[in-house]
Amino acid sequence: MLDLTLSFRDKHTKIQQLHYAVEHTTFGNLLLAGNAESLVFIGFEQDNLPLLLNRIKQTWLSEYEIEDCSQYKGMAKRILTRNGKFNLLLKAEGFFSQVLIGLSSVSYPISYKSLAEKIGRNKAVRASGTAVGKNPLSLLLPCHRIITSSGQIGQYAYGSDIKKALLDFEKANNLFSAPQSVSIIRQSQSTISQKEQVD
Repeated sequence: MLDLTLSFRDKHTKIQQLHYAVEHTTFGNLLLAGNAESLVFIGFEQDNLPLLLNRIKQTWLSEYEIEDCSQYKGMAKRILTRNGKFNLLLKAEGFFSQVLIGLSSVSYPISYKSLAEKIGRNKAVRASGTAVGKNPLSLLLPCHRIITSSGQIGQYAYGSDIKKALLDFEKANNLFSAPQSVSIIRQSQSTISQKEQVD
C-alpha cells in the first residue's frame, strides 16, 4: 500500500542541508534527495550527478553541499513497488501544484488530455504536458504514466526506453494503482534548519 503526503512550499523556502543517495535499479541509477523528513527529488541519474545535485541545491536555496548518506538506502525498491509511506516536499504553486496533485492519483496510463481534464483544466493540455516534464518526484508522482492520445509512449525526461520499461514492469507486477491515501499540506515561506536534518 502506498500513502503519500504532499507538502507544498513557496519559492522562498530554504532547506539549509540536503542529503542524497544513488540506488542501482534495473532501470538505471535512481537519485533520491531530501532531508530527514521528506524527499524533494526522485529521478534517474544518467552520468550527470554533479549537475543534478547542483540544481537541487539551487532549487532549495541550500547553503551547504549536499551530503551523501545512508538514509535512503533500500528505498528505491519500495518506491518502484509503490509500497510505504512517503513525505514529499515540493516547491510548486498555482497550476503546477494542480498538475502534481493530479499526477499523484494517476493509477494507470492516461493521456495528457485526460490529465488536463482530471484537474479541471480541459484547455490546458499543452501546459499540462510542460508541467509534467518538470515533475521533480518521478515514480511516486508517476509522470511516466502519461502517454499520448494515440496510445504511444510519448516523451519522458529520462528517455522513452526507461518509460516503456517502467510501464511494462508495472503491468507485469500488477502495480497500476492509485495511492491508498494522498494528503495535501500547504505552507508559507520557511527555513528548514539543519536541526531537522540527518546528522
